[in-house]
Amino acid sequence: MDRLDFDNKVMHVDRQITGSVAGKPTFGPLKTEASYREVPLSTSTIKAMKEYMRKYPPGPDGLVFTNTENGALRRSAFWDTWRRALKTAELSGFTFHDLRHYYASLLIRHGASVKAVQARLGHKHASETLDTYSHLWPDEEEQTRTAIDLVMSARPTKIPSSRVA
Repeated sequence: MDRLDFDNKVMHVDRQITGSVAGKPTFGPLKTEASYREVPLSTSTIKAMKEYMRKYPPGPDGLVFTNTENGALRRSAFWDTWRRALKTAELSGFTFHDLRHYYASLLIRHGASVKAVQARLGHKHASETLDTYSHLWPDEEEQTRTAIDLVMSARPTKIPSSRVA
């Protein structure tokens, strides 16, 4: 729970569950330095999280999503829940990781820069973000044409008689 900062509308990503000892989760470092980040939380996300946590208070170690009294939501249990939810929604073929791609595509669709998407996803290099998502950024052909036309229309239209070498 201490990783959710509703006042500042961010979630701090600074650890991951690496296993458990006697049913208690153990935490370890993230994969890369870029993985450590703050993810902005939307107002609707905060509202949903608060509603969820009123119904299901955080467990030990501040974990929000648990499936036992003492422990973290196990990956296998999560997959079972995920598959049931997909079946109920009459959807198929979506992995949980697809939500990450959906998040990235929404950011891009609504004008987020490469650097913003890189930071939100925890990519070490912007090239990783571009290699994965460059096809989603809108084409800027018309913007480049307009830029040149604006500059050129402000210049004299007569071409000088001397050539520049």
